[in-house]
Amino acid sequence: GMAIAAELSGRDDAKVTATAERGGDLRALAAGANVLIDFSAPDALAEVLAAAREVGVPLVVGTTGLGAAEHAAIVD
Repeated sequence: GMAIAAELSGRDDAKVTATAERGGDLRALAAGANVLIDFSAPDALAEVLAAAREVGVPLVVGTTGLGAAEHAAIVD
């Protein structure tokens, strides 16, 4: 996630508008976003998916180490 934020810092066509720490209000963050990009941890995926779905914002998942259950949750 930090590498993406650094890459976007010098661009005019895209920007990181917010980052979330564990326990932060993901729904509020999602409500103000055009897209969520998740590079957290497999155990945080359910909360990130729920926030994106509830708000209706697209989600790009870049988290590694996901198992079959997590991949299935993303497809649903």
